[in-house]
Formats: sequence, structure tokens, C-alpha cells
Amino acid sequence: MGRKKIENRVSFNVRGDFEVTKEWLENQLKSGLTDSDVSRNLNVSREYVRQIKEHFKIKVSKDADWLSKRYKVEGLSKEFLIGKIKEHGAVDRVAKDLGVTKGVVLGFFGFFGLKVSDIKEYRKVLVGKCATCGKEIERKEYRTRVNQNLFCSRKCNGKFKNLNGRKKMGEVSKFVCAICGKEFERNSILVRVGQVNFYCSSECEKKKWKFNK
Repeated sequence: MGRKKIENRVSFNVRGDFEVTKEWLENQLKSGLTDSDVSRNLNVSREYVRQIKEHFKIKVSKDADWLSKRYKVEGLSKEFLIGKIKEHGAVDRVAKDLGVTKGVVLGFFGFFGLKVSDIKEYRKVLVGKCATCGKEIERKEYRTRVNQNLFCSRKCNGKFKNLNGRKKMGEVSKFVCAICGKEFERNSILVRVGQVNFYCSSECEKKKWKFNK
């Protein structure tokens, strides 16, 4: 369409068969679409879309509701984001959970006035005692495995292994492979907190990526 002169009118004909009105364009932009999205859908330049916006004096506030619609993340808010950080402990895991890129999550951080350095503060902390000497220690939940014995130092960890052996580091439980359905046993020290899917072998674990594509 190029830089077409805009006259005083209530609609703009696009491709000869579609009329762009103020109401239509406003609804498109409020639904989470950007100028670029609208221009691609109409097969016109982004500059032309901006000219129409200026003509109709359309101003769309890109608030939390707009971001939520734009990236299809329901209930997006500062509290929601902090909750996800507490749950997953890392930006890339939050991104995977929300179905967006890491860059988008960092963009959410900036929008809500959070900093990447704040992540450490919001990670949930578990308080326990060293299995060897009994000293009280703290551990980030996302780094803790089910029924895992905690240690205040490598020295205490080594002492425990020497006295009890590796097999007594956790309880042995039965699981069902998420790929082949085979029942197998695994020491709980190898199971992460919140883990849902389990795999009987590295071959089955590799197959999960094929199903997720």
C-alpha cells in the first residue's frame, strides 16, 4: 500500500475487499496483537497500519492484561511470576512451563519491575539438618530431591557414604516408565521434588523429546 495519504474517513479499504474501521482495528490491538501482526494479517506495511492508528487516534495501553493476551499466559501478574520462580527456581524452567522464550520471561521481569538478581530471593528455601552432624542448614527446594539426606559439607557427605553406603542414601520406590510402561525400581535420591514423569532407561528418556516435538 506504501505511504498513502489518509483522508478524513471512517474506514480504509484494504486489498479492495476489506474495510478497516476504528472499532475493528482497536479490537485487534487490544486482543494482544502488535502493529506488525496486524500488518501481516492485512498484507500491508506496518507504517500503513500506524497511519490508520494515528488517523483514528487509537492508543492501546500495553498493561498486564494485554501481555497476558499477547503471550497466552492466563493471570499474568507480579505475584504470578514470583510464584513461578518459587516453583521452578530458574528462568528457563519458567519459560518452558509458560510456553514462551526465556527472553519473554525476562521481559515480564522488566515490566513488573523485577530484576534477574531477585530470583535468588524468591526461590523457596527448605530448612533441614545435616544427616551426619545434625547442623541446621538451608537448601533451595528446586535443587533438592525426594527423601534426600542433606549435608552441611562435603566432609559430612563423605562420612555418611562411608558409614551407610550409597544404597542407603534414600528409599527405593517403584515407578512406571512414561514411555514403555515398564515397572522399575529407583532410589529416591535420584528423584527430583515435583517430578511427574519417570523413565526406566536413557533410551526411553531420549524418546520423550520425539513425542514433545
